[in-house]
Amino acid sequence: MPGLRGRNGGVPTPVLLYISFIIITLIAAGAYVGTRPAEDEEEEEVPGEVHSLTITIVSPVTAEQSSSITVYAHDAENNPVSGADISLSYTIPGRRDPWRVSLRLVDQGDGTYTSSLTSQWAGTYNITAEVVGTAITASGSVSFIPGQVAEVVITSTSPREAEPENTATVSFYFTDASGNVIPSGQIEPGVITSFGELGQVITYPDDTFSVTLSSENLGTAEVTITENNSGASGSENVVFSSVYIGVTADITPPGILILNYENFEIQVENFEIQRFHARVNVFVPENAGQLDNYEITIEYDNNIFYYISTSDGDLTDNFLAPIVEATDNIIKISQAGSSPGPSTDVAILTFGPVNFGYGGVAIVEAHLYGDEHIVPPVLPPERIPDGGKVLKRLIVPLKIWIVDGSGVTEEDAIADAQRAEDKFNKNAEACRSQYRHVYIVEINHISESEWDIKVPDSDIEGTEGVPGEEEDNQRKNLISQNTWERWVNVYYVPDSSFVGMGWHTDNVIFIKDNDDFDNRTLFHELVHEFSRSAVKDSPADNAAAQGARTPGNIMNYDNTGDNITSTQGGLIDSEIDKRAEERPEEEGGGFIYKPTPYVVEPTLGRVHVGGIETDFMFFEGNPYSTAPVTIEDAEGNPVAGATVTVEVDRPDGTTEAEAATTGSDGVADITHYADVHGTYTFTVTDVQVEGMQYDSAANVVSNASVTLEEEVPSTAVVEASISVAEDPAGHALYIGMPGTLNLTVTANSTITIAGLDPWVYITGIWEADLSFTATGSGTVAGYPNIVVTYEGAYISYTSLGQAAVLLFGDLTMGAEGGLPGALPITYRVEGQGSID
Repeated sequence: MPGLRGRNGGVPTPVLLYISFIIITLIAAGAYVGTRPAEDEEEEEVPGEVHSLTITIVSPVTAEQSSSITVYAHDAENNPVSGADISLSYTIPGRRDPWRVSLRLVDQGDGTYTSSLTSQWAGTYNITAEVVGTAITASGSVSFIPGQVAEVVITSTSPREAEPENTATVSFYFTDASGNVIPSGQIEPGVITSFGELGQVITYPDDTFSVTLSSENLGTAEVTITENNSGASGSENVVFSSVYIGVTADITPPGILILNYENFEIQVENFEIQRFHARVNVFVPENAGQLDNYEITIEYDNNIFYYISTSDGDLTDNFLAPIVEATDNIIKISQAGSSPGPSTDVAILTFGPVNFGYGGVAIVEAHLYGDEHIVPPVLPPERIPDGGKVLKRLIVPLKIWIVDGSGVTEEDAIADAQRAEDKFNKNAEACRSQYRHVYIVEINHISESEWDIKVPDSDIEGTEGVPGEEEDNQRKNLISQNTWERWVNVYYVPDSSFVGMGWHTDNVIFIKDNDDFDNRTLFHELVHEFSRSAVKDSPADNAAAQGARTPGNIMNYDNTGDNITSTQGGLIDSEIDKRAEERPEEEGGGFIYKPTPYVVEPTLGRVHVGGIETDFMFFEGNPYSTAPVTIEDAEGNPVAGATVTVEVDRPDGTTEAEAATTGSDGVADITHYADVHGTYTFTVTDVQVEGMQYDSAANVVSNASVTLEEEVPSTAVVEASISVAEDPAGHALYIGMPGTLNLTVTANSTITIAGLDPWVYITGIWEADLSFTATGSGTVAGYPNIVVTYEGAYISYTSLGQAAVLLFGDLTMGAEGGLPGALPITYRVEGQGSID
């Protein structure tokens, strides 16, 4: 039943206890299943024969240790008796149908008989000794108790699903090395968190604990739980995220099982479900100000369901209708406005399941913009006369990115921007420029790990067809991630892994040392940005008129200062004129600088067919010809998400088209119903993948064939795998199951199965339609005359020049009763083999 798991690895604990000991006993001593009837009649006492039994058992015993068992046999005169036929067995109390399992008993020759029982699972087991064929018995029990505390198992719920409390529940329990739960009375738990507020620890009757964690702020809390006596500890991260995907019960169809609310992982169970809905929620803490606009990138599994539409999550809020860009399995949503409160449903996603299976919808990137991130501009008077000159007011949007480890604070970055603004305005008042600058500053933070991914220290492989120059590739790797921006991007970085300090043509500036040039670095790089590199910053350049050799000029490394020349000012103004847009009066008037974002124009990669493997398979009793097609890029790497179209030339002279999409391994599983004998030829006719081109000339192979034979050509031996299909009585626990079976099919229409005990020999025939039935009977796990049947289908075929067979069917033991409970066990047996 989905979602029901025990704490010992996925199966409820009583079942695991039962399974473990049955298997251990069967392997160690051979199995005797069932109980022997007691003799009702009293037998005449004979001197030297067993008249009574007593038993001693070491208990309790720590899990994974052995309990010693001693049975004492006495005659009527209380003398010890050796050589008696005594059996020893155990049962597990509390089971609906407890089976009796034999234990090996060793005759010591002095009237004592010894044995032992070992278990890794905690629990109580009843031990019974019996003189075989009589009613003389002795019994006792052994209790296995958990060992020392070794591990803490922790789970947590999503804090955002508990709004408005914003509370997560952290549940935990402690186990020994074997996974046995330690009783809560032996535990002294301690809980600490790096973030948020913890509630009181609650203890439950099932020896589990829980504690609540609340926070009105955003962040990741590391909750550490320790058993104070043993020191065993573990931790769980609880994420108080700003953006999450949620669901509402009344809009979730019953055919969808929700596995994870945080990232909205689901299992599609009902193929007839047409659509479902998920809501995108944005949470902004009250102390962080209002949300002004956002951009969210969402990824979904388009192999399981398809995206239909995005609608406004709340028509009454202060946001405009969402702007949506959807391609393949990526959805990008953006909205502008103002949030009415700390938590807002901004969009509703509608999907339509198209296939059974597991899928997910996850937020992979989110940018939120609120008033706490923006430094509002202080607008000067619209016109400022200075020396007979009227200055134009220019709004410059600066998006500042502070990388952890750079040593720069938000205050440092804002101060740098203020200094740069002041220096440009000082030059404007000296009649070296016509613009008076006003900066809008937005602050963002990047972790060092994220920064290393964006721009690693080593060279970055270039786009196909572009030289692999380090600086050029660094530019493409970083700037292409911000193509939607129309801000000047300023990065404060912790290292000097860049060839250049700024890429002025890409509106990006890097500052690796905030103390460079006495805090003039940002001013210096903005001169490059506004002039589009018309000025030079190397004294070796013949550009004295542009200020590179002018003492006190910001572009002169040897004698830097706060000035630009009139020539530089003219170059800057002419370039700004090309990118400045006039602002409406209701927005304060003036102009706003809108740099053109850098866009990497990708060279389309090429894909080709790397291989085709033909085969046959059965599905629900019907044969299908298959042709897994591998799609690779020019370097031979697998390509995911490629739609492969194949034409199948059939034995009846017709041609049909089939298509499939490659997975992460680059393989598209093409299948075709094989309803007639003969040859099926698969030919790839097209490959479609976004951003790449199909290069058929580079195909390693373009077609492959497989032939379904009309008759069995000769004897074939199939090594078949075996698995339990149905076992309502739990027989597999004591019957055992080999890894494989050998099946032989011959041209004279016979099929036989030979395997190891307790598997019986069966034989039968296959029909003209290649179906077959084989039967047999024998002893299974000590039960005689158990009827075994095997029904299925068989085909022989030739693929890629190799003759082979495929066999598929259900093998049933106890088809006519005979096993405990008169219930059969059914195995799925299938395999492929070679033809002699």
